[in-house]
Amino acid sequence: MICFILSREHETSLKALQEDPDAPKVTSLSYSDALKTHSLPAGTYIFTCLSTLSPRRRVAGARLYRRLEEAGCLVFNDPARVKMRYSLLRALYREGINPFNVYSAESEERPERFPVFLRLAHGSHPVLTDLISNQSSLEQAVEAAVISGYPRETLMIVEYAGQPVRDGVFRKSSVFKIGNRFVPDIWWYGKSWEVKADCDGLADGELYKEELQLIRENRYPEEVNRAFELAGIDHGRLDFGFIDGRVCIYEINLLPVFHAPRSHPVPDRVESMKLRWRKLLAAFHDIDSKEETPPQFVEVRGRSIEALKRAHKVFPALRPTLMTLGREYERRGNLAGALESMESAVAADPNNSKARAQVKSLLRKINGTEAKSAVVPDPNKHAARKFAWLRRILRPRS
Repeated sequence: MICFILSREHETSLKALQEDPDAPKVTSLSYSDALKTHSLPAGTYIFTCLSTLSPRRRVAGARLYRRLEEAGCLVFNDPARVKMRYSLLRALYREGINPFNVYSAESEERPERFPVFLRLAHGSHPVLTDLISNQSSLEQAVEAAVISGYPRETLMIVEYAGQPVRDGVFRKSSVFKIGNRFVPDIWWYGKSWEVKADCDGLADGELYKEELQLIRENRYPEEVNRAFELAGIDHGRLDFGFIDGRVCIYEINLLPVFHAPRSHPVPDRVESMKLRWRKLLAAFHDIDSKEETPPQFVEVRGRSIEALKRAHKVFPALRPTLMTLGREYERRGNLAGALESMESAVAADPNNSKARAQVKSLLRKINGTEAKSAVVPDPNKHAARKFAWLRRILRPRS
């Protein structure tokens, strides 16, 4: 089973995968449901739609990621590490991969060159302006966006980087990353530099033949792998173009719409779509965690002990790692581990009254002065009942 964790409004992005009988079982789970449950079926989990999350919910998502990872699940796109559009484009410019820079409208930085355009820093919304040629017009555009209701910190200024492949014809190229596999996507063509959909009739047979050869050979720019590494993204679709032969990376979409092959008047384009789809399905089969019968459940509430221990090793003074680790040990019934962590917290900060009180409480429990110690529920107990409940949340292929 492969489960995408997403925002509810993006569930239709998976429709083609869920309807294909040759695809592995693909389900979805909203963040609202995923973050309130105590256990989930063992499987492969892909975190998406991170730009739609509030900071608090993204922290909760990162903790869920670590609990799934600790339980042995295959998990993609760590919410604590993934770079959003603005941070990624800044990093790509600093690395010398991209020839264009981006700026926050909230900062006092001025673009180094024009033209530029205005867009939102998160999400896949269309750009807010046409190309802007000078600083005065840019300031007016930002003010107009704020007046219309866009908070200044959500606005991003982007230096223009585009070049047509034919007179009046622009092309957007893409590459999927699914686990360890890279799969080139079909090219999209448009009459505007902002290519948001593929317009039939703009490309000729020579371009379609080149596209088919690229997909057959699985060719893509070497900068693509580095961009995914910089972004901290294991699963997504990277969009890019070229200017005078130099690659320009525009964004990485964590949950692209998966388009199944469709009819087209040019045979090479049809073959490209079919070949690309077969490669995508093979990549998803590679990361599929086969569903067990009866289904096995893993506990996902609380914090990952392994993650807390790694954090403490990297920077022992990080607060409140030791106390959180102690509470997690106690919740799981490991009183000795809890006591060791709390005693370490007291040693690190003798004035920590909460840690000192917790040490006393744990000593009473260990010495038997309290009749009941922490009990850990078996995540596989009553698995059939839990699975029936989760079937109403997980959305399997129809």
